[in-house]
Amino acid sequence: MGDVKELHRRWCIADSHADSLMWNRDLCERSTEGHVDFPRLREAGVKLQCFTLVTRGFPFIGGFPLFAAWRKWPREARGGEWARALWQIERLDAFCARSGDTVRVATTGAGLEDNLAHGRLSAVL
Repeated sequence: MGDVKELHRRWCIADSHADSLMWNRDLCERSTEGHVDFPRLREAGVKLQCFTLVTRGFPFIGGFPLFAAWRKWPREARGGEWARALWQIERLDAFCARSGDTVRVATTGAGLEDNLAHGRLSAVL
């Protein structure tokens, strides 16, 4: 087990897909629901997490507004694809702001390098 932890400490371990934002969960809180939240990502040594913006096609074509209502998205976030995308982006920004500077959105290579240098998890859309 020590070898795995050493690998994760030394290398930039990345996960290139998580639909976590669509499920309307608090990523700052450890959860038994879903696969990804900030506490579990940090414990696993993940340094870069790519989050998807899901705006249509789930669970069936044209059914996303019903899904969003079922998951208790606010009404303004259900108005269309752009509104759904913006709500998820704003949620990720808010989670990062609440993370105690342990997670930041990385939009450039320099941002990723800065996060790595300071031991932060990088969130990428």
